[in-house]
Amino acid sequence: MTAREPSRLVPRLRFPEFECQRGWPLTTLGAVLDEHGLKSDGTSDVHSVSLAKGIVPQVEHMGRSFAASDTGHYSLVRPFDVVYTRSPLAMFKLGIVKQHRRDYNAIVSPLYGVFAPKNRHVGLLVEAFFESPARAFRYLDPLAQKGAKNTIQLSNERFLSGSLYLPEDEDEQQKVAECLGSLDELIAAEGRKLEALRRHKRGLMQELFPQAGEPRPRLRFPKFSDPWEGTTLGKQCDSISSGKDKSDPDGQFDLYGSTGVIGKTHHATFTDTALLVARVGANAGFLTKAEGEFGVTDNTLVINLKDRDNVDFFLYYLENFGLNKMIYGSGQPLITGGQLKALTLWVPEKKERERIAGCLSVLGASIAGQSRKVDALKRHKQGLLQQLFPRLEGEGQ
Repeated sequence: MTAREPSRLVPRLRFPEFECQRGWPLTTLGAVLDEHGLKSDGTSDVHSVSLAKGIVPQVEHMGRSFAASDTGHYSLVRPFDVVYTRSPLAMFKLGIVKQHRRDYNAIVSPLYGVFAPKNRHVGLLVEAFFESPARAFRYLDPLAQKGAKNTIQLSNERFLSGSLYLPEDEDEQQKVAECLGSLDELIAAEGRKLEALRRHKRGLMQELFPQAGEPRPRLRFPKFSDPWEGTTLGKQCDSISSGKDKSDPDGQFDLYGSTGVIGKTHHATFTDTALLVARVGANAGFLTKAEGEFGVTDNTLVINLKDRDNVDFFLYYLENFGLNKMIYGSGQPLITGGQLKALTLWVPEKKERERIAGCLSVLGASIAGQSRKVDALKRHKQGLLQQLFPRLEGEGQ
C-alpha cells in the first residue's frame, strides 16, 4: 500500500526555472512551523505585533510599555520566528500572523503563539499567505472556537493543524520569499519617506502658528512683521452649524460624514468651500475640507468662513491646534458649535495668511503624492500575492 499523493496546485505566476516542476503540495502548517516554547531571556525588550509595521518595539509603536512588571513568562521571539496573535484587528477578525524581521531577540505577550519556521524563507511565505484577510479567515475560521464575549479560542496546536499550499523546493521558497521581501523593503522605505514628510509638516505648523498663550508664531516669512490680531473663530465665520442631510444612494451629490465622503444625497445644502468638524463620537474633532455642492450629516459641524480664500489657512491652523482637545462628556464625546465660535485665535494680515497656507499646501500635496505611491505599491503587492500563491476554490479571479 503506497502513501496517498498530496493534493497539488500550480500558482498562476511562477518563476521560469520552476515552471516544469510539479505544483505546490498541500501541507499542514505544523510541517513547516515548530512551537519552540522558549521564554524571556531576561534581556530582550517587549515588542508589539502590528498589522502595518510587523513586530516592533512596544515603546516605539505605542509610546510606552504596557507589559507586566514581571516579563519572565513572556515568549521569546528569535530572528525569523513567526508570531500568531489571536486578537481581532481591523479586517483580520481571527488575528494576524507576522514574521520577526529584525536581527535580535524580542519578547511578546504569552498570549501569542511563537513558532520557528523550517527556514526563514518559509516563515516569510507563511506571513505572506496570511496577509489576505479572506485567506486568513478561510484558514483560521474552521479551527477557532468562539468563547464568552466573542473571545477567540484557538490553541497553538490547532493553529498548526490547518493546511495550505506551499512550494516544497527550497530554491523556489527562497526565490518567492526574496521577491516579496524586496517589495516589502521598498514599501517600508517609501513609508518612512511619507512619515518623514508628515513629521516635517507637523513641526512646521508648530512654528508657523502661535503656541498656546502666545500672540504670534515663532517662525515668520521675510517681510512680514506686523503683529497678529486676536479674534475668535466665530468672528471669522458667517455660521457654524450642524448638517441635516440624509443618505440617498440615488442622489447626485456627495454626502459628508464625520470623516469625509460617506455616500450620496439628493440635496446639496451647502456650496462653495467649507471646513467640516466631526462633532460627536470617537472621531469628534476630525477636520475635513469640502468643496463644490455637497450635503452633510447631522453628526458633523459646518464652518462657513466669511472669506473663502482663508479656508486653507484656518484648516491648517485648526489642524495644528488639535480640536480633539476640546472634547467633553464622559459618555459620548462631543464638540459643539458654541465651543468652536468661542475659540480664540491670532491671525495675521491676508498676505501672510496666504503665504502660510500656500507653503503648507505645497507640503500637503507632496504628502498626498507620497501616500498614493505607498498605496500603489501595497496594491501591487496584493496583486502579486494573488498570482504567486495558488488560487483556492471559491477565490475571485
